Amino acid sequence: MIKAKIDDKNCEIMLKGIENNGKNLSRAMKTIAVELEESVRENFEVGGRYSKAGSIIGGPKKWPKSQYGGSLIRTGNLRDSITSKSDKASAQVGTNIAYAKIHNFGATVAGQTIIPREKRALAFIWNGLRRIYAKVTTKTHDIPARPFMVVQPEDIEGFKETLLEHLTEGTK
Repeated sequence: MIKAKIDDKNCEIMLKGIENNGKNLSRAMKTIAVELEESVRENFEVGGRYSKAGSIIGGPKKWPKSQYGGSLIRTGNLRDSITSKSDKASAQVGTNIAYAKIHNFGATVAGQTIIPREKRALAFIWNGLRRIYAKVTTKTHDIPARPFMVVQPEDIEGFKETLLEHLTEGTK
């Protein structure tokens, strides 16, 4: 084992300050959580900023077109559900929307057969005509991955700066 003793009092004070500041990162993590949330919301606004499907690292790619265009914003529910939280040691961003995972990672949604539960048939109005069916089978859909839960490399650099500022605050 190698031991080193530092006789520089200023360096010793600075290291003690960094150690103390590292015990509670609440303020830094709150800042990082807010920045994470803003970054994810920006992904919606520009139609995607990802490197590859399945990665959390952002990049220059835009989302593939869907039946609603290139945007994931149809009602805004998914975008508006993005929230952040933090504690003294971590920062998180997420959503409680059930279909978020399908949009972020893509999926094949199998067709289903719908049968009436309480009546003998299903009734719909389609193109102005009333239609009656004993059962309805929906189509299988391929939903392309449109990663929105990604963080840009420049954001990560900003998080490092935030942590460094917090750790060295009051130690100079």
